[in-house]
Amino acid sequence: MTTLKAQGQLRHCFWGEYYGQLILITDESEELLRAAIPSELLPKPRKRKAKHEFQTCDDKGKRYAVLSTIYPSEELDPVVKWLEQYRIDEKCKDRRGCDGERHPITGCEHSLDVGPPFEVSIPFTHPDQQELPL
Repeated sequence: MTTLKAQGQLRHCFWGEYYGQLILITDESEELLRAAIPSELLPKPRKRKAKHEFQTCDDKGKRYAVLSTIYPSEELDPVVKWLEQYRIDEKCKDRRGCDGERHPITGCEHSLDVGPPFEVSIPFTHPDQQELPL
């Protein structure tokens, strides 16, 4: 079993109805990010704005893998519950009087537009280990 560490944040979008835009960023490869996220948790393209996109980005010579998703409200809850179980951040790092509480991923304690930044450590089977002969 391998673990993938990633930072994330949820943006609240009110486009006539509620959508949540979830971003996960990791120092690992895009291949490992894809392997760590169960496909059943990716948004279903039934609704007009629901989508997901994996990409690799470069910033000042450092490479990052990014997952950007947009979930309709009814698909967001299972994903948030799944991520919450792998959270490793303990307390709020924003020092605006919340006394270091741990806010939920969907929280609006510091902004109506975005939830608190969070960090996860997701266990998964490395793609190379899935194809080992028995």
